Amino acid sequence: MSTASADCSYDEITFELGLMTDHWGADTSSNMTGMFSGSIVATMGNDKYDSNAYYLTYRCLPRSLYHVTMSDSYGDGLAGGGSYTSTIDGKLVKSSGSLVPEKSYAVNVTVPMPYL
Repeated sequence: MSTASADCSYDEITFELGLMTDHWGADTSSNMTGMFSGSIVATMGNDKYDSNAYYLTYRCLPRSLYHVTMSDSYGDGLAGGGSYTSTIDGKLVKSSGSLVPEKSYAVNVTVPMPYL
């Protein structure tokens, strides 16, 4: 996922993931896959996140279903202030105050067709 604001086309929606890492940020990872294709759309692996840091990432997505997985490799979840939120076009999709040790959820991205 990129770390800059998304400038999506008319047929896409902005998916946003906000992550506050805990005291062991390197244990945390996330990925997004297409539910039908199984292909990885975005990923951020272990040792990429700093501890006690906030990350806000954006992704322009076409209409489809996606599967988001947040993981903690040590298995203790997000502790000590760690949390995440995800939005589509600014509307909350999912949020969590903790993660033990893996949390997965589906994201349904429906893009309205433009008026002709």
